Amino acid sequence: MRWLFMALAGALVLGGGGFMFVQNNKIPDHIGADDGNFAEMPSSPNAVSSQTDDTDKSVDPLPFKENLASSVDALLGALAQIPEITIERQTDRYIHAVYTTSTMRFKNDIELYFDEEEQVIHYRSESRVGHSDMGENREQYKLISSRYE
Repeated sequence: MRWLFMALAGALVLGGGGFMFVQNNKIPDHIGADDGNFAEMPSSPNAVSSQTDDTDKSVDPLPFKENLASSVDALLGALAQIPEITIERQTDRYIHAVYTTSTMRFKNDIELYFDEEEQVIHYRSESRVGHSDMGENREQYKLISSRYE
């Protein structure tokens, strides 16, 4: 009976770990800025955005530099200073990057949309796994923002 319990517990641990591994390495379907708008925020406290009215998840958009090209260059330069960040996709007005945490290797998707009309860069970041990020996405925003200045 004891071995059955141990086998069942082991299977649950492996199954949960496998699920987390798959989720952590899969780009979410909602990634992308549809007409300049990011996906809605999740109900869980593991994301921040400059396009939400939820004050717990809200961050300020980043200001443009002189023009679109200089803003893109400055932001790419800021991201390049952070070794945990890789650029996944880039267009003329959009960047999708991934921040990989150093300890547990969890991945957070970072989206940046360059709004020429408003002269701001909209920001969204969300953890791929877990219910709460314990403020990690907000800290990443602060880090990127400070490097961009």
